[in-house]
Amino acid sequence: MAKTILIVDDDGNSRRIVAGLNKRLGYEILEAEGSEEAAAAALSEGPDLIVACVELPRMNGIELTIRLKQNPKTSFIPVILYSGRSDLTTAAVKAGATAFLSKPITFKLLKKAIDGALKTES
Repeated sequence: MAKTILIVDDDGNSRRIVAGLNKRLGYEILEAEGSEEAAAAALSEGPDLIVACVELPRMNGIELTIRLKQNPKTSFIPVILYSGRSDLTTAAVKAGATAFLSKPITFKLLKKAIDGALKTES
């Protein structure tokens, strides 16, 4: 059975691109437009990995990661964050992200981050 990845991005084009890259890798894909929807999906669907944009309205990806890591039901799910701002790497890692990618995201970098995140999965 294929692993499931939740893609979180309020930009539909970016979300479709990241989802498409993951589909090429053979993963099942769930999508969410925002952090609240993503947090609910993480609880109800239990994805194997979450790949989220940092720049989300209301609750950004770093805040989402903190929220997920504080909840015992979602704390084990690895999170990969991405952003056009490379200065957010430290904040992302401190929040509990497994990896941080700077835009533009290449297929090779995304695959490496996903492989690393799923290998370290509990």
